[in-house]
Amino acid sequence: MWSRIKRNWPAPVFEDEALARTARLLNVTLLLILGASVMMLIVTLWLGGLPAALDIASPISTALIIIIAVGGFFVLAHYGRIWLTSVLLLLMLWFLTTAWIVGRIGITTSNSILTLAVIVVLSGLLLGGRGAIVFTLLGSLTVLTGYTLQSMGYLAPRSASVSPMDLFFLITQLGLIGLLLRYATNSITDAVQRAQTHAQAQRQVNRELTALRATLERRIAERTRDLERQTTQLQLAAQVGRVATSTLDAEQLLSEVTNLLYDRLDLYHVSFFETDPTGRWAIYRTGAGPGVEDLAQARFRLEIGGNSLIGQCIAHSRLRVNQDIGLDDRPHQPHPLLPDTRSEAAFPLIARGQVIGAMDVQSDRPQAFDQKTIASLQTIADQVAIALDNARLLRESQQALEATRLAYGELTRQAWNDLLRGRSDWGYRYTYRAVDPMTGDWSPEMLQALESGQRVQREVSGEAVLAIPLRVRDQTVGVLSFYKPLDEAAWMPDEIAALERIIQQMGMALESAQFYEESQQRAWRERIAREVTARMRESLDVDMVLRTSLQEIRQTLGLESMTIRLIEPTEQA
Repeated sequence: MWSRIKRNWPAPVFEDEALARTARLLNVTLLLILGASVMMLIVTLWLGGLPAALDIASPISTALIIIIAVGGFFVLAHYGRIWLTSVLLLLMLWFLTTAWIVGRIGITTSNSILTLAVIVVLSGLLLGGRGAIVFTLLGSLTVLTGYTLQSMGYLAPRSASVSPMDLFFLITQLGLIGLLLRYATNSITDAVQRAQTHAQAQRQVNRELTALRATLERRIAERTRDLERQTTQLQLAAQVGRVATSTLDAEQLLSEVTNLLYDRLDLYHVSFFETDPTGRWAIYRTGAGPGVEDLAQARFRLEIGGNSLIGQCIAHSRLRVNQDIGLDDRPHQPHPLLPDTRSEAAFPLIARGQVIGAMDVQSDRPQAFDQKTIASLQTIADQVAIALDNARLLRESQQALEATRLAYGELTRQAWNDLLRGRSDWGYRYTYRAVDPMTGDWSPEMLQALESGQRVQREVSGEAVLAIPLRVRDQTVGVLSFYKPLDEAAWMPDEIAALERIIQQMGMALESAQFYEESQQRAWRERIAREVTARMRESLDVDMVLRTSLQEIRQTLGLESMTIRLIEPTEQA
């Protein structure tokens, strides 16, 4: 029944939980007072009937006034005026209690004091601490007034007979006490449940925070390891780049890169392969790790396109990765010198569109090569391929340059031989302000400088002799010898350096003169050939062509005699 009444007289709903609880308590209090008032009215009418004239102080009038007031309170509460309704309700209860104590029963009964105490508690629940203080003061004022009136004889306590108002106050007191106890119990229970819920939620939150902290610590550790690995890979790529740009020797380049990869990435084995001229085999060139010397001495090789990661890598010009040798069915050719290989990656060395070899890295851990590591190693492989190609081009250029130099030196030597033919003692000597042709044998100092190609200093017959070779295009074509008396200062470094520079310029001038003379001779020969050819072509008669050719060639070259003979051509089978 009580549930049905609460459903028919619902309390207003608020988003604020505290205000909602106050509204529910106010609603239940109003229903309790309304029920007590109705019961008082019914009991009064049942016992005494309806009087002819209603006294304002009669229980029937009091009950009607309370019922009307409670109805107004319900309306105010329905419109959300909870605080105002609470104040008016408490003032009404205080006023009724004060009037009943001062006007009827005095302060000698315990019901009066108990009613005031219930009002104070209810005010504290509905209005808070300030409301409890205010109604405590009002209750104290009521008690003081009743005590004063009763002490002065103005208030005589009524007899011990029971009236409907006593029933009203008794029912109201008991109802309010039960309501307050229920409210307090529910509040304590709700508080305990909320505390338990909050504690459970807090424990769950703590567990989640602990798990989250562990997850974050694990992620931070993983991120730290990733950053350290990326930093190592970037530093490694930078070091390989410096080696690749500063080293033009292929063997030194591969050795340094191999050691860097092996040490910095903690790998099991690192090796480089190069393709042979036939394009069929990948030859082991260098490496780091177990079995390196044995593999190099045995000239270990793998077939290109065969059942090996390196052979497939070179054949298809693409990287090949085997993350778990024991489980993955990708190509892998095991070797007894490398028994602990668990993962392998092979990278092609591509230069100018051609695969010139492969870089192979192996680890003794499965799943050792993630995408970032593979990308870093691919960059290193590209740098090594470009550096190897540059070293090969440099080597070929040096070989071509050396061949050209040797060929040009041979031509220069032949040209000087032609120039010096018939003039083996071509040279001059300056003595006593005179320049005379050089005759006779060469001095020992000059012969030594000619044979060694280096300057020679010696003291001979009271003179300091300095012999410096004369070079044209790296070919020694002569020697200059200088003499100073021993009583003067010896040959100073500055003097020797100046003489060597002068002789170098002298070689360049001789080379230019030799080129000019050779070009003049070539031009003369071409001119003579054109003139003789033009004379020979003036006639179409064979006999005349022979006579003209004989005469022009003899006159042009100054020959004493010349013979021309013709023979019959031999038939070919």
